[in-house]
Amino acid sequence: MEDANDLFQDTIVKAIRFFYNYEQGTNLRGWLFVILKNTFINDYRKNRKKTRS
Repeated sequence: MEDANDLFQDTIVKAIRFFYNYEQGTNLRGWLFVILKNTFINDYRKNRKKTRS
C-alpha cells in the first residue's frame, strides 16, 4: 500500500512540474496515466538493478 501511495505522490509532483507540457483540450486522465506508467517502469528498473548488484 505504501508503494502505491508513493507512486501516486510522485505522479502528482511530476504532473505539476511538467504541466506546461500538457496541451489544453487533450485527455488529462490519459496524460496522467502515462506519467504514472512511466514512473512505475522507471522505478521498477532502478530497483531491479539494485537487487542484481
